[in-house]
Amino acid sequence: MTRTVPGSGAAIEPVFNSVYGVRDVIVTNPGSGYSQTDPPKLSVGNCGTPIRDAVLRANIGVNGDLLSVDVVDPGLSPSISKHN
Repeated sequence: MTRTVPGSGAAIEPVFNSVYGVRDVIVTNPGSGYSQTDPPKLSVGNCGTPIRDAVLRANIGVNGDLLSVDVVDPGLSPSISKHN
């Protein structure tokens, strides 16, 4: 079953480190209509060396806009993550 979440229009830009893991995320458009109790699931595919998906967490404001994004997993192997 497809997961449907409210909200639309948000745009993000990942910032990569020297081995292509996600270091930070810039919100370029906060969008609107998102739910704090059911935020969208975010990821960036094909990151790091070796390649893995980066996992992100959306932080939604009381007005339903995307305030910021936390990097939960930068998409790096554990041995590389310790050095970047």
